[in-house]
Amino acid sequence: MVKEKDAKRDMILKDSKAVFSKDRKSKKFTLIDIKIPDLNKQKSEYFIFDKNTVPVPRDVYVPPLTKSMKTKIQQKEYMQFREQLNQVQEVEEQQDELWEGEVPIKYYEKARGKDLFFNFRSPKFQEYIARKIDFLPKPDVKNGDIKQTIENIKQQSKKQLQQLYLPNFFIEDYYKKQEGLFQQLKSQIQEASYKELPQIALSLQFDILYKQDIYKIWHHIQEVVNKHIHHYTAQELILLKMGFASTFPKAGDHNLHSIIKQLVEEDFDKLSVDDLINASYAFRHLQPQKFALKISEALIKKLPEYQQNSTKLANVFYSVANNYTPKNKRLKQKDLLADDKERVQIMQGFAEALKNGKYTNDEAIKVILGVLVLKVPNFEDVVYAAESQLKPDFDEYQTAHILYGLSKANNGQTTGEEATYEKLVPYVWKYWDKFEDLEKSRIFYAYACRNSKVAEDPRFLAWIRKGILNFQYSELQNIVYGLMFQGNKDKDIWMGFARNIGYSDEWIPLSNYYAFKQAKFWIQHHFPLWNLSPIEQASQQAEYMFMATRLNRYYFNEEQVDFQTELSTLVDYNWKPFFSWENLYYLQIIIEEYRLAIAYSTLEVNGKPKAQLLLQQKILSFKDWKLIIFSQSYLATLTVKQKQEYMKKIIDEAMDEQKKKMKGWDDARRQELFWQLEQQTERTLTPGKRITMPEDLKGLSRTPFSK
Repeated sequence: MVKEKDAKRDMILKDSKAVFSKDRKSKKFTLIDIKIPDLNKQKSEYFIFDKNTVPVPRDVYVPPLTKSMKTKIQQKEYMQFREQLNQVQEVEEQQDELWEGEVPIKYYEKARGKDLFFNFRSPKFQEYIARKIDFLPKPDVKNGDIKQTIENIKQQSKKQLQQLYLPNFFIEDYYKKQEGLFQQLKSQIQEASYKELPQIALSLQFDILYKQDIYKIWHHIQEVVNKHIHHYTAQELILLKMGFASTFPKAGDHNLHSIIKQLVEEDFDKLSVDDLINASYAFRHLQPQKFALKISEALIKKLPEYQQNSTKLANVFYSVANNYTPKNKRLKQKDLLADDKERVQIMQGFAEALKNGKYTNDEAIKVILGVLVLKVPNFEDVVYAAESQLKPDFDEYQTAHILYGLSKANNGQTTGEEATYEKLVPYVWKYWDKFEDLEKSRIFYAYACRNSKVAEDPRFLAWIRKGILNFQYSELQNIVYGLMFQGNKDKDIWMGFARNIGYSDEWIPLSNYYAFKQAKFWIQHHFPLWNLSPIEQASQQAEYMFMATRLNRYYFNEEQVDFQTELSTLVDYNWKPFFSWENLYYLQIIIEEYRLAIAYSTLEVNGKPKAQLLLQQKILSFKDWKLIIFSQSYLATLTVKQKQEYMKKIIDEAMDEQKKKMKGWDDARRQELFWQLEQQTERTLTPGKRITMPEDLKGLSRTPFSK
C-alpha cells in the first residue's frame, strides 16, 4: 500500500485504468483495482487507488497480481457487497414507517402551464379581491330583462362561482347544464342596442365569469361591435376590452383586440386618470408588454393631478403594480436585468408621492401590497410611511393582509416595526377561527421569520397537526418555512408533510418549489431513512425550470458588491464568486476546496440575520458546507485593520474545522465510485468502454474538488 506521507505532490491525472479479473466459465469481469497513470512515459508513476488508501503519486513498480491475490480481493469485495445488500434491506424495512409498507407510485399527466404556475386561492379570495379593486367601474346594465337574467344565473351558480380557483374546476362544465337560461340571455342580447354592449360585456365578465363561448354570446357581441366599432368612445372601448380580455381565457379574436388597442391609442392623450386605471386592467395581458408600460408611464406623468388625493394615489399605485405582466404570461421573454430595472423605475416614479400620502387602513394596505408585488428592495421608507398610519381597530381582512404585506414587502424579506407586529397579536387570536388556512399560514410565517415567540404559541402547532395532510401547496410553503425557521423536528408533522405531497396527484408549482426543496434536505438530515422519491417525482417539472443563478440580484444591492471587493482585497484566499449549490442556493463567494461560503448580512431582525439566511446556513451544514455570516452592522464598527484581522481569524477557524471533515469526504466518494464500477461489471458490461470518466474522479485527493 502507498501511504499518504510518501506523496510528492497532490494532483489527479485525467487518464485512468481499471484492473479486472475475468472468470473463464461465466465470462464475467470483477473489479480488482483502479490505476491512474501519468502521461510521462519516462517514469512509471501511478496513482495506486483502492478503498483503504488515499490516491497519491509515487514512482513505484506495480507487479502483476497473482491468482491467490485476486482470489483474496474478490472474497473481500464479495463480503462488502453482501454487507451493503443487508444494509439496503434494513433501510427498506424502516422506510415502511413513512409510507406504511408501500411507496406510492406517481402517475402524472403532461404538465401544463396552469400546473406549474398555479397558486391556490381560498373561497374568500374573491371577497378580498373585490375589496382591493373596489374603485373599478361596476357593471351597470340598463336593460332590465338582461340584468335580471344575469342575476338569476349568478344566484343559481353562487356555489360554483366560489370554486373558481380550484385547479381542476371549470365553471363552463356547470354552465353547459344551464342551457335554458343562457339561450334566454343570448336572445335578449341579440335585441339590445350596440351602445349597451360595453356594460353587458362587463357584467358577463365580473358577475358570472362567462368566458368560454359555449352559447356563442361573445360571437354575437363581436359581430355587432365590429360593425359599430368607430361609434364607441375610448372609454367604452376600454370597458369592452375589460369584458373581453381582463381574465383568461380571452373572448374575441386577435383582429378585434388589435383594433381596440389602435383606437384607444389614438385618443390616449385625452384619457383621464380613471380611464388609465381601467386601461391598466383591460390591457394587462396584452402581448408584448409595451402598451402596459406606456400606461404606467402616463400615470406617473399625471402624478401632479392626483398626488394630493391619497385615495386615488393608493389605487393607481396598486393597479400599476398588480398589472405588471407576470413572466409566465409573456409571449416574449425579457432579460432579467431589464425586467428588474423596469420595476425599480416604476417604484422610483411613485416613491416620493407615496411617502407624503395620508391613508386609511385599506389604502395603506394597498400601498404595502403594491411594494410587495413589485418585488424591489430598499424602499422600506415607503412601507414605513404607510405602516405608521395604520390605526386600530383592525378587521379580519386588514389583520391578515397587514401581516402578509409586511412579512415580504422588502423584496420577499420581512420589514416593518416590531411594535406593529405586537399590536396585531390580539386581533390574530380574535379572528383566528374566522381565518382560512391560507391566512393562518401567512400569519404563522410572518411571526416565525422574525424569530417571534408568537409563532411558538401552541395554537399554531395544534392547527398544523390537525390539517397537515390536507393543506394546499401555497399553505404548506408558508408552514414549512415557519417550521424550519423554528428548527422543528416533530416527526409526525414532517411525516404528514411528506405524505401530503406523496399522495397528491398535482405537480409541485414553480412558486412553491424553492421552499419544498429546502424541506426535502431538512427531512433527509433529520429522518435519513425515509424514502422521498414521491416528492422528487412531484418536483421534476419545477426542477427542470428552476435556475438558482436567477436568484442573483447583485445589481439590486451595491453593498454586496462592495463587500466582495473588500473581502477579496483584505483577505487573500482562493475565492470563487457566484457558485450555484445543488441548483438551490446561489452563493455569492466561496472557497470551493474547503466547502466554505461567505454571506454578508445587511438585514437584521431582532438582532439576528434574516431567517432565510440562517436557514440557508443550516441546510448547507447538513451537506458538510460551512456558511460564515458577516454582519454589516458589526463590521461598520471596526477599523480597516481590525476588520482584516477579524475576517481572517473567522475564516481560518472555519477552514481548520472543514479540514477535519475532508478525509470523510474522500472515503464517501471512493465508496460511491467503487459501488458504481462494481454494478457495471455485475451487468456484464465490457470494461474499458465505460470504466470511469475524469469527472468521476474529481475530488478524490486529499483536498476535495481539486482540478
